[in-house]
Amino acid sequence: MKARLEKLLFEAGIGMALFLDFAVGVLIVAAMSVTCGVEVQVWQVLSGGIRALVPDFDIAWQIFRGKYEGLEEHHTTWMHRPLFLLPVATFASWWFEGTFWAIVTFLCVFWHFVHDTKGFGDDDLTWFRWRGKEWSLFGPRDRWSPIPLEHWLKTKWLVPSNRSLWEIAIGSVALAIGIGIHYGVQIGLLLAALVWGGTIIVWLTHHFIPKK
Repeated sequence: MKARLEKLLFEAGIGMALFLDFAVGVLIVAAMSVTCGVEVQVWQVLSGGIRALVPDFDIAWQIFRGKYEGLEEHHTTWMHRPLFLLPVATFASWWFEGTFWAIVTFLCVFWHFVHDTKGFGDDDLTWFRWRGKEWSLFGPRDRWSPIPLEHWLKTKWLVPSNRSLWEIAIGSVALAIGIGIHYGVQIGLLLAALVWGGTIIVWLTHHFIPKK
């Protein structure tokens, strides 16, 4: 029972860590549809959240199997190279979906990379290499030691922390606005309340689960 509960908490922590990117992706689709006068279905609005998570697709399976140890390594894959993935994802979306969705995809993926940049999150993404150095948006990129995924979840997400509080708060607002634009303020606020309710349940469960 305890092992099952710990696995559920692990998965919940991953979901919480992904939530802000997903919520902003939803908001991007909703805002762009209004700005450009394009009608969208609910699944298309939600697809913005999936597009914002594209850079993490390379490790999604390993993470949910519990086989992924560090946080630093996936920021060194091609999926976390903005100068590679941004044009590739944007072109693929334009080819299969057209100009509107190409712009949406670019904005969603670009947001993900900004969120992974030091100063916005607690990571430091390499945007490009020049003169033998790795560069972030704000100058040379500092190296840092890999953080075990389980430790990161337990200290940043499964407890109230500056990271979790700010990201859940901003994500809730983004989701409420994104959904509210097309489906009403009440539904947007209800979803935001459900997010906070689920978050509090996760925090309380982690707090009271017997520790080793």
